[in-house]
Formats: sequence, C-alpha cells, structure tokens
Amino acid sequence: MWKSIGVYLTEDKMGFPVGKVESKYLFPMNYQEFLRAIKKTMYANLLDEINLKNAPSESIHQKLIDFLLIYFVVGGMPEVIDIYSENQEHPWSAYTAVRAKQIELVNNYKGDIAKHSGKIKAIKIEAVFKSIPSQLAQEQKEHKKFVFKDILKHGNSNFQNLEGPVEWLIKAGLVKKVFIVEKAQIPLVAYAKENRFKLYLFDVGLLGAMLNLSPKNILLDNYGMAKVFFAENFVLNEMYSSFNQASANKEIYSWQSGKSEIDFLVEHGGEIIPIEVKSGINTKAQSLKVYTEKYNPSTKILLSQLSISGTKTNQILPLYLTSKLFPL
Repeated sequence: MWKSIGVYLTEDKMGFPVGKVESKYLFPMNYQEFLRAIKKTMYANLLDEINLKNAPSESIHQKLIDFLLIYFVVGGMPEVIDIYSENQEHPWSAYTAVRAKQIELVNNYKGDIAKHSGKIKAIKIEAVFKSIPSQLAQEQKEHKKFVFKDILKHGNSNFQNLEGPVEWLIKAGLVKKVFIVEKAQIPLVAYAKENRFKLYLFDVGLLGAMLNLSPKNILLDNYGMAKVFFAENFVLNEMYSSFNQASANKEIYSWQSGKSEIDFLVEHGGEIIPIEVKSGINTKAQSLKVYTEKYNPSTKILLSQLSISGTKTNQILPLYLTSKLFPL
C-alpha cells in the first residue's frame, strides 16, 4: 500500500524515459477503497449491489453514512488511512493521530512546492494553495468562484499574475479546477471562460485539516456551511476517481445563470447530466428545477444523505454512491 502520494511534476530540464511508457494517474483512495482498507469489506461490496431497484435497508444505509463521515475526517491518503485502520478500536486517539499526520503531509507539500518551483514562484503557488480551503469556506452572497483578490500580500493578485501558480497546482495533482459555464450545451468546453472557475482540493481529509475543523464536529454532522463544500469536494473527487478507473477522459463543469447554480455538469452518452449536491437530508433544489425547465435533461441526479429513490431520469442517490454514477 502506498504510504503517501507525492507531488507529480515534469520540468523541461528533467529527463523522461525513452521507449514504451505507460502513464498512470494516482488518486487518493475513494470511499469504497477506504472501506476495504479499514476492513469493512462487506459494506464496500454492498456499494456494487445498491441501485434504483435494490435499495439498502435503513440500518445499512445509516452505517454507510456513518462511515462516510469518518471518511470526511480521514480522507483518502494511504498513510493516513493506515493510521486510522490500526487505531480504529480507539477512535478519538485515532482521529488525533490522523490530524497530526495530515498536517505533516500538508507541510510536506509546501516543502515540495518550494523544492520544485523556485523561491519566487513558490510564494505565489503556496499562497494560492493555502487560499483554497478558506475560499471554499466563505459563504458567498451570490455564486461561488475562485477569487484572486488579496491572495498575495504584496503584488498584483489577479488572474494574469496567478494563472501560472494555479496551473502548477493542477499539474501537481493537488488541486482540481471546475470551469463555470452559463450555457449548458454540448460541447461544454466551448462555453468555459479561462478566468471563471472553482478550485477544490484533491483530498477531503486534508481539506478538514487545513481548515482546522474538529473531527468531532464532522462526525456529529455539525459544522455549519462547511458541510456544503465538504460534500461538493467529496463528490468531485469521487467522480474523477471513477473516471480514472474507467480510463475515461471526462471534464466536470459547473453551471451558473442568474441566481441559479448547478454544482456539477458531466457530458455522458452524448448528453449533459446535471448533478446537484446536498450535504444533509434536505432535497429542496430550486436551481435544479430552474435548470430542468430551461434544458429538460433526460437524466438529473441529486445527491444527499437520503437513501436511494426516484427513477432512471430523476435520481435521488446517497452521497456514498457517487463513484457509481457513471456509467448510469
């Protein structure tokens, strides 16, 4: 088992092997892999069996939600999961050790940034990296997007000055970019603007550590607005993990129009599928209603802490099934 996942970078001055080379993208463990790693194999296997025609019992559903909240604390970094797995009989000691390791990993990434990018560039890259959790945590009056203003203490904090650091973090695998589109039409990339996007972290456990969120609050599902972007970050990472395993080259977008917003859009099977994320059991989705009236999608998905229900075209699914969304 991998102990950690390091920063991936290629520089022009670095060599690259000649001949037949197979590239693999490594992600933190997703939720199902986490369950297997902590010896909850039965629950991991159940994720392959649950579907619209085979809903889990209420007790099984609640156990999967409970484990999901633990995953929100631990995340998918292999070394962190090892620590939790070895100490899960004493959970609060385990969570303390998990947070300590996560903080160590974050500091190691900051060290990697300085090592691989040079002092001047590293200042900008680290400033962007550090700003992502706090930007996700901000309650925006209108819509969420990455804001460049005030990221740098000295110098110009704008897209032109920080585009390079953002791309560095994306190539390093530490950050995921979701372009915001105003039109939900194929191809979505044609409606994306290079300076209008959201940024998410590659691991939900490290997100909690960087925000200094108490594991207790996460486990009690009592951490205010943070629940919203935690669920979004989890869903995004789970989808990219499933795309990678299927060797699918997919991009994920977000839709915003007027006061309405759909968290994620995915092109699949020649159509655009809207995916709305709810952190709790409230499934009221006004934006999804607006989107449906405007675009009449053949399939729409709402993810929440509720159990599975709905129809093929109007699916209400539990968050823990995110990695199973595609193929539908």
